[in-house]
Amino acid sequence: MYKIGQVVWLISEASKQIEPVKVDSRTTVENENGIITHHHAETIHGDSVNIEKQGGPVFESLQEAKAHLMDLAAEMVNALAENADKKARASFQESPPRDEKKVTDRPPPEAPTRADPAPDTESLETTADLSDEVHMVELPDGTKARFHLPPDLS
Repeated sequence: MYKIGQVVWLISEASKQIEPVKVDSRTTVENENGIITHHHAETIHGDSVNIEKQGGPVFESLQEAKAHLMDLAAEMVNALAENADKKARASFQESPPRDEKKVTDRPPPEAPTRADPAPDTESLETTADLSDEVHMVELPDGTKARFHLPPDLS
């Protein structure tokens, strides 16, 4: 039951917006079927609405309304992702790997383009431990790679 003068929040079906309304009256009807209470509220445009006949949820705080819409948005995004997963399974006969990793703020590493010059092989630093045939290469950008060579290529 809402108090007279209380501001509550509705989600408008027409505009899909969160709309504040102010409860300005309450009507209670008692009959043989029981007691029915209707709350009437004034919109920001001065119109009168029956809160119970709005059909949507009524929120007592803006934060509740916002959380409700965020939950609906998350459900929609999850449904879109599931639909894309189903399409991938149907089209490619296999499931793409599910990536459960958290998204980081780091940008992806830059991929070389055709305009990028080839690395200067003379500036590559190599170290070799010939005892176990593991070699290390350090590229000009600081990337290090270890690799094994067959003994006849060392």
